[in-house]
Amino acid sequence: DYDGERLTFEGRHSHSYLTQLLRSSSLLERARERGIGKPDSVSVAGVLRTSDAKLVLGLRGGQTFSDTYMVVPAGSVEYHTGENPLFESFAKEVGEELGILEGGRIELSSVGIVGRTFDNTLSNNSLYVFRGDLEVSFKDLTGYWYHAVDRDEHRTLTALPDDPSGILGFIERNVYTPQSGRATESHNILTVLPPCAGSLLTYLSQREGQEFIDEMGDRLSGEYGFS
Repeated sequence: DYDGERLTFEGRHSHSYLTQLLRSSSLLERARERGIGKPDSVSVAGVLRTSDAKLVLGLRGGQTFSDTYMVVPAGSVEYHTGENPLFESFAKEVGEELGILEGGRIELSSVGIVGRTFDNTLSNNSLYVFRGDLEVSFKDLTGYWYHAVDRDEHRTLTALPDDPSGILGFIERNVYTPQSGRATESHNILTVLPPCAGSLLTYLSQREGQEFIDEMGDRLSGEYGFS
């Protein structure tokens, strides 16, 4: 509720503040009355490369977009200390979804933001894409994942060979098509979610440069918008 000076709301701790606000119909109605549009949510995702040159994907579990591919980790931006919500949210997701940062067990190097994508297929969402190099092989990473707090978010982890042309082919063959709800329809099973495709393409574009960007445009411009 908003009384002109103070905003109060009830929400679940498991979601970002913005997600909680977006679920409040009364707040959205008041925003519309004041000519304020619905805000876009903000998320982070990581393209992680293992020591044996594999990029880490997950086949989603649960009831929302299940049996589709997404980069691991990924999640909503939360406030945390407020000093750097993007990096703090990314670190939290790495620990919860892969189980590798508790106690400093696995080193993650070359961490940085490589770009930002915008998805209007699943939702209006700004996604900040991180990169990171793991000192562990994909096989060993899977062992840590078995004990992760949020392991059930994915049915399994998938190793995607770090071959730019091959990754373009993987995305090209498995394009997600719009559907009415969040329960995956049969034609979308084992497809690549748009935020996953956007994360991989942003990572590779930043790393590989113009030659890759040109090939990406030639092969995928009919499915994705590039700018």
